Amino acid sequence: MLWGRLDFEMMKAVARMGARLACALAVLWAFAPAPPADADDVFPDRIGINRVNLAWLSRADQKRVLKEIAASGITHVRLSLSRPVEKSIEALEIVDRLGLKILIEVQLGNKDYYPAEVRPRTGFRRIWDVRRLSDLDLDLYRTQLRSALRRIDGMGIRIDAVEPGNEINYSAYNGDLVVYEKPGRQTPRSVSEVANRSAFERGLDAYVSAVRITREELQATVHSRGAADFRWTFRYRRRRGRLPRDGTARARCVRLTPAGTGDRRADRWLWHSCLSGAQR
Repeated sequence: MLWGRLDFEMMKAVARMGARLACALAVLWAFAPAPPADADDVFPDRIGINRVNLAWLSRADQKRVLKEIAASGITHVRLSLSRPVEKSIEALEIVDRLGLKILIEVQLGNKDYYPAEVRPRTGFRRIWDVRRLSDLDLDLYRTQLRSALRRIDGMGIRIDAVEPGNEINYSAYNGDLVVYEKPGRQTPRSVSEVANRSAFERGLDAYVSAVRITREELQATVHSRGAADFRWTFRYRRRRGRLPRDGTARARCVRLTPAGTGDRRADRWLWHSCLSGAQR
């Protein structure tokens, strides 16, 4: 999803408590309380789009793009907290002043979350190189995230939702999943087929911990504290090479929302729904 393109992806809000848990994305959110909705319900007064990687643009271009978004009637926007982080925060400040609701995706590929000696898994120029979740340094993640959230909070910016990581069952965002040098070979279609299953599972455990840390750091803020208590969810569907939502991957994610407890680390799951006919 994070292609750095100018195209927008419409997001449709749903809240189906019985939806199957998937190890794709965990989200922490806070909106005004509202009754549950069916999957097919549409909220015309809530229109959200995806516009990540604004940190790559100049401030003038950030303002231009975000003003166009606000002028089009958009109410919610998904932005990324990515390198350079200061530029990402500048975009958040602009969005906040425009009065839009903010979901930020914390890019877990940020090299500042990993030991200096860690190298990314190669994408063989077929896709970008990406670090392995099993190498994620949780202390570094907490330190860097805390610093960013304190800066954001000090500017009076309210974050309505935080999405730690993106599409972790997809090799483009999880270096523990394979990318073959030459096309044609089938990638794993179940956890049992993953080449280094132990590393993949360690990565899932690291992800669960990252979600917990994200919630804890949000609760320590003033303006974004409510983002640790979320009532809405999004669906995300993408027909690209990815690991299906089954087996060990799902079992790890079930741990995020243990039945019968109030200690849920994730409030809902996100499915990205791409609008092009080829991806339906």
